[in-house]
This record gives sequence, structure tokens and C-alpha cells, in this order.
Amino acid sequence: MTHTEGPDDDRLRRVLAPSLSVTSPEGDEDDVSPDNDRKAASLTRLKRVVQSCIVAAELSPANEVARYAVFGWVLFRTESAMLSALAFGLATFCIESVAAVAAADLLDSQRGRRLIERVNESAWGRSEDDEDGRSLSVPMQAAIAMLFGTAVLLAARQTHDRTRTRTQNRQLGIRAAGLMSCYFFLEGVITATSALTFGWVPTLAVVLLLAAGIRSHFVRRTQRTESSRL
Repeated sequence: MTHTEGPDDDRLRRVLAPSLSVTSPEGDEDDVSPDNDRKAASLTRLKRVVQSCIVAAELSPANEVARYAVFGWVLFRTESAMLSALAFGLATFCIESVAAVAAADLLDSQRGRRLIERVNESAWGRSEDDEDGRSLSVPMQAAIAMLFGTAVLLAARQTHDRTRTRTQNRQLGIRAAGLMSCYFFLEGVITATSALTFGWVPTLAVVLLLAAGIRSHFVRRTQRTESSRL
């Protein structure tokens, strides 16, 4: 028994033709893949530029200016030591955690890995095939984070352990940012309470002296630790 095509068959072919014509593997690969590759490459370059700008801002004096500006503005508007200190801690956490995430992605890129290898070769004399050195101590990591920020901390950890993953670096950076925010919250409470009680001039003098003392302590400890490794 033979089937005779009718109007229904013509309508069915017209409906199915568009869907059947786009299922060719060769057509999909030729039409979509090059455009997708170019878009992905452009987005990756843009992402790296943004991440580099974030890390550069965290390493620059703009980091300190922004955090202390938030602290001073909240204290001026509210005259509350707790609220200004809370704003100080939150600003620190936001800046340092975002910088840590950006640095973790940069260190996981090809250029980041090549940079770590060059640092190992020039600073430590270790080639790509050599074993990693001893891990950084907790006091050393705290000193690096307080003096230079989370981005430098992650880079330092990566030079000592090249097997670290992006996820590990992100987790470490966010933990360090949280601890730093707690420290600056306490610093903000002390500073704001002193400013509201004794005025800004003696308070700033004491804060600068304490900051200089803490910084010199961390620098001396870092130098002693590095000299003991040589």
C-alpha cells in the first residue's frame, strides 16, 4: 500500500524544516565557535584588567584613605564609637576580601604562575622542578597581611607552595580579611573613644606612635624570620 502525499505532508515539512536545518554539527561549529572564542577571550582580558586594578588599588595608599575616610565620616555624623568602628571593620573586610578573590584568580592564571616561577628563581633560587620550601609561619602570615594586605599574603603563600589552588587561596584571603576586620574594629573603638573623650590631636599622636611601633615590630620579625631561612 503506497502513501500519497497531501497538503498535510507539505505543512509538516515546512514546520520541521527550520528545526532540522540547525541541527547539523558542522553548521553549529562553523557558525558559533569562532564568535564564542573571541567573546570568551575578550571577557577574560577584561576580567584580568579589572582584577589587576582591584589589586593595585588595594596595594596603593587609596586603600588606607578610603577606610579611614569611612571611619571618620561615620564618627563625625553619629558621634558613636561603636558605629564608626563597625564601619571601619566592614570597610576593611570588603576591600581586603575583594582583593583576595581577585588575587587568587590572577595567581591561578598562566601569567600568574609564570610570575611565581620567576620570583622563586630570582629570590629563592628554586627552579620549577625543585621542591617547595618550608611553609610560612602564622606570625609571618599575620605580619604580611597587616603590612601589605591579603593580595601579597596570597602571593607569598603561593611562592612557598606552588600546588595551592584558587579555592584554597580564596579561602585563606577571606579568612585573613575577616581577622583584619576584627583587628581594625578594635582599633576603631579605641581611637573613636579616645577622640570623643580627649580630642583628635592627642588621639592622632598616640595612634601614629602605636602604628609606627607595630609596623617596626612586624618588619623586624619578618627580617629575623627571613634571615633564619637563609
